[in-house]
Amino acid sequence: MGNVRREGVVKSWVKGYFVGRDNVYEQAYKWIATDEQARKDVDGIIKLLRPRPGASIIDWCGGWGRHSIELAKRGFEVTLIDISPQYIERAKASAQNAGVKINAVCADFRKRFWEFHADYAINMFTAGVGYFNEEDDIVALHHLFDNLAFSVKGTNDKEEPKILIDTTNLFWLIKNFKDKREYSSPDGHQLRIEESEFDPHTNRVKSKVVFRDNFTMSEKTRLTDHRVYSFLELKKVIERYGKFKVTDVYGGVDGSEFNVNSKRMVVIAKLVPVFLT
Repeated sequence: MGNVRREGVVKSWVKGYFVGRDNVYEQAYKWIATDEQARKDVDGIIKLLRPRPGASIIDWCGGWGRHSIELAKRGFEVTLIDISPQYIERAKASAQNAGVKINAVCADFRKRFWEFHADYAINMFTAGVGYFNEEDDIVALHHLFDNLAFSVKGTNDKEEPKILIDTTNLFWLIKNFKDKREYSSPDGHQLRIEESEFDPHTNRVKSKVVFRDNFTMSEKTRLTDHRVYSFLELKKVIERYGKFKVTDVYGGVDGSEFNVNSKRMVVIAKLVPVFLT
């Protein structure tokens, strides 16, 4: 099984939401973030990225490895990076149960990773990008370039290293924004209540999220603060230092057309090996 390496954990809202025994992310999205959905997502990822058989792929901020394990099942060499130690451990166990191998790295996605390289990278389900500030995202992409750049030599034009970022479409969010939403689990046992504010000066959504157990009436409350990008903004961030060139944008991993009504924004960028000889 892959190596597990712990690095400094970011002390912010992210820690309370994703890290530790009281993390609430899985509770919030486990009815959406299913293995079945991961299989559909991977179908789309392969269609859009067109990775060569057996290529190496970084699952950037990949949680408990839903996409990593599915990609490994299809013969790809996968490195999962996530900030949550328990998600990494869960991913290792799930991969072992599935009979596949993944490399698991527990770390802040903004860090540099010299120990491995990859041909492609994916960032799914609005993970990591936008959690901090724009400069953090630029730094993270700068380091991601380093891990992809190692595999440039020996490739041809059809095998250029690429990244795929799947995130929320700012225009859809604005059009459909509500300051309060409630979500109930399919069995009715749990309720998630989100009270949100959207700041049009920064394009950030700040939310108070309450998780309530309808049987015990116990509650957990978390705060979130997330930057949502427009396509033009994200394109500028990705291309900031000339290391990546955005080539495509879609309204989902299904390859649908991107427009103001698209809930998702899937951006593809290729590596520009300008610093390599």
